[in-house]
Amino acid sequence: MKQIRSRLVSLLALLCIPGMTVCAEPDETTAAETQTTEETTTTATTADVRSKLTYEETPTGSLRITGFAWTDERRVELPAVIGGKTVTEIGQYAMEYCFADEIILPGSLLYIADSAFAQCAYVKKLTVPTGCRYIGEKAFQDCSALEEVVIPQTVTDIGCMAFDGTPFYRNLTGDLAIFGDGVLYAWRGDGSTLEIPDTVKTVAPFACSNHPALTSVTVSDSVTRVQDCAFGNCPALSQVTFEGQPDEIAADAFADTKWYTEPASDFLMIGDMLYAYRGKDSTVTVPDGVRIINTSAFEWNTDVASLTLPDSVEEIGRAAFWRCEGLQAAALGNVKHIGESAFYGCQALRDLRLGNSLESLGDCALAGTALRTVSLPDTTEQIGTMAIGYFYSPERNQYEKQTDAPTLYSNTEAAAAYAKANGLQLEPLPEEENTEPLAEITTTESEPQGFTGPTGTAWIPAVLSGGALVLLALIVLIIRRIVRK
Repeated sequence: MKQIRSRLVSLLALLCIPGMTVCAEPDETTAAETQTTEETTTTATTADVRSKLTYEETPTGSLRITGFAWTDERRVELPAVIGGKTVTEIGQYAMEYCFADEIILPGSLLYIADSAFAQCAYVKKLTVPTGCRYIGEKAFQDCSALEEVVIPQTVTDIGCMAFDGTPFYRNLTGDLAIFGDGVLYAWRGDGSTLEIPDTVKTVAPFACSNHPALTSVTVSDSVTRVQDCAFGNCPALSQVTFEGQPDEIAADAFADTKWYTEPASDFLMIGDMLYAYRGKDSTVTVPDGVRIINTSAFEWNTDVASLTLPDSVEEIGRAAFWRCEGLQAAALGNVKHIGESAFYGCQALRDLRLGNSLESLGDCALAGTALRTVSLPDTTEQIGTMAIGYFYSPERNQYEKQTDAPTLYSNTEAAAAYAKANGLQLEPLPEEENTEPLAEITTTESEPQGFTGPTGTAWIPAVLSGGALVLLALIVLIIRRIVRK
């Protein structure tokens, strides 16, 4: 395409021969007409671009551009409004391989998705508008002519490899590439130590990963988020110091580092956050002083059978105990918030003490458990979708209601609404339900893990069935003695 343009320009130049009137120097009137013509062309091009775009409505009612139908426009100005609706997103792969030399982004833009402008080989400069918050993974990857990118302070998230393969990234100076609102996009050093400066608020995905020589990291107290695999695959990294406590640390932020795989303690702490539990004990009591159980902190730990949290714990993160398939009993102290899928797939969990402070229970928080009763305190205000009484069916690839769904014990409006909407039996909450101690867990090598009797009103059927078994055993014993005689 570039060669065709070049040849056309050369052909027009041949027509501009001195003495000929084809390309005469314009007078003032001609110059004004030329300017008007250019403005008209720009307007026509913008209108034409609008007609060649594909787009869809977002959940908020704005528009997301999803694709284009042109191949060779040199200047592309994406509209801020289409059909009276504001354009806020450029979708995944939407502008990939665009041949334009100049791309103007709409001022209304908030979100640039993964690979949105990947391999736009001719664009040289891009200005991300003020207000945009997100630049996705590989968003501008392999834009081989892109020398300048203006990134406003409103950008708080930048995906990995967003600018890889561009002169803009290649020509940066210094070891730290920091963009937008303090986003550490990449550390390009090769030393054994790294100090994250106080200008950084977010350590982006994979920003400091794949550094085999790195042994020590100090994270400034300005950092509030450490994202996916931020320090992943740094096998020699054994010393990690946080001067503050980030609000968010991805579960795999330190994957394949010595600090994570060979921890000094079973309880891997960052401030008052239990970042991960690395032990193999069957009975686990989390130390007092822990306030947050991090996302996926116990995920897939099949050794834990009994769990006790101190009253200091206020929040259990998303998927914190995901698929802890050996977990049978859990006392959660006075926890206030339980995140999405926190106990999903804990298929042996039959005894759960939620304390007297619970405020919210996330989506699917107790899905896939063996609970027959769930007791929610009077402080409970929010119960998420499919939080109780559901399981995931791999065959149907969907969540389904349990045929033996638990009985809900609670006095709250939130529980009444949830029980009605999901077909659960609702009973008043006995005062002792949230104060009784956990059932004792007994585990031996030859016997499966089991419980002592349940508490509350649920003990009645257990006693009746147990009594029947005892009576049957006595009858069998008497018959055997009679036969021997």
